[in-house]
This record gives sequence, structure tokens and C-alpha cells, in this order.
Amino acid sequence: MKTTQKIILRVGLVLLFCWIAIILVNVMSKPSTTLGVQDGKLAPCPKSPNCVCTQADDQGHAIEPIPFTCSADEALKFAREALLSMPRIALVEERPSYLRATATTLLMRYVDDVEIFCDSTNHVLHFRSASRLGYSDMGANRKRMEGFRRRFEEIIKQQ
Repeated sequence: MKTTQKIILRVGLVLLFCWIAIILVNVMSKPSTTLGVQDGKLAPCPKSPNCVCTQADDQGHAIEPIPFTCSADEALKFAREALLSMPRIALVEERPSYLRATATTLLMRYVDDVEIFCDSTNHVLHFRSASRLGYSDMGANRKRMEGFRRRFEEIIKQQ
């Protein structure tokens, strides 16, 4: 085997090992212990830009909630349907007025936590999507939740 081929093989093996290590770390990451609804509020976003929340006050993390006119039970049912129609989403918890799911990226297998809270008093769906690891998500959580908003609105229109 030529020297160039040996170098390419070694670099390839190192990259493969690194990729496997990153995937293992991502798969084994645990959700935050602050998830859930406390006093009508989802957990605040961390300072890092890899989170969006309808209850955040700062522009970097804030995203608009989704108003609904149907009953709260129907809104949560439609939210569940919209969420589960999205790729690589797994529902992990379902309670009255609350859904929690994980979203896994295709290539690197990063796991993000997604929460939806149905505020029946104000007739809005609040939601939060946050990466478990890392600093930047290059807008992935915001893009995901805007996709969720579109899917939810499409489902509502079909009713």
C-alpha cells in the first residue's frame, strides 16, 4: 500500500472514530431536570443561542405562541398530531395540557427537548425547543418550531 493511501486510511479511521464518539455522547445525553411546567411557565432558555421559547423575554430566544379557537383538548390533540408528523420526533411524555418529545438530528444524532404547553386560559400553545448539548444550533430549534407552527395551522384548517 502506498504511503498516501495509508495516510488517507488513517485519517478516515480517526474521523470515523470521532464521529462515533460524538454520536455516543449525543445518544447518552440526558434531558434537563428543569423540564415541565411550573406555575404556568416552561423552563427559561439558557444563555446559549440553541433554544427558543414562547415565554422568553429576549429576542434571541423568543418566538410567538400559537393562538387557538378550538377547545384546549382539541388543541393539544392537534399539537400532538402536528408534532408526530415531523421527522425524527419521539413523544416521551403526555399529560393533560402538556407534551414532551425529543427531536434527533439526522447525521450527528443530536438530541433536542421539545415541550408544548396548552394554556387554556389564554387560548395559546406555548412551546420550548432546546438542544441538550453544545452552544449553537445554527437555528435548528427555531426552524423546527416554525415547522411545527405551520403543521398545526394546516391541521386546524382541515377541521
